[in-house]
Amino acid sequence: MSVQVGSRVALVSMLAIALCAQAHHSYAAYDMSKIESAQATLKEFHWGAPHSSGEFIIMDKNGTPQILTLVGGGPASFAKQGFRPKDFSPGDKVTVTWHPMHGGQLGGSIDSITLPDGRVFKDAGFNTESGAAAPEAGAAPASVEPAAPK
Repeated sequence: MSVQVGSRVALVSMLAIALCAQAHHSYAAYDMSKIESAQATLKEFHWGAPHSSGEFIIMDKNGTPQILTLVGGGPASFAKQGFRPKDFSPGDKVTVTWHPMHGGQLGGSIDSITLPDGRVFKDAGFNTESGAAAPEAGAAPASVEPAAPK
């Protein structure tokens, strides 16, 4: 009888761990059917596992700087496209596209980052891993007022 109880406890424990891991990697907070875009200045970029993230300075419609925090895939998703941590420098002028947060908070899941040299990181693998459908090809992104050039 104690073997059955031990097996059940092990099974329940493994299920709980799997559910916690899935919840941690869930992107339910983001509207994966929408894409927003903005011209931005890279404030910080955190190259890390399981997710990388960045803080971008964008201007709202009144010209007030706002901090946009975006999460993306881990280092492997960047490295597979030829990017390294040194490619993301504070002060870089970039174009970012992202899947916005539900509820209207400023933030989201990275869709792409276009660097000053024209290279584009596309976080398609990150979005695919979420289990969410990617936006339709050719769909026009919603825009946030672009930052004024400096």
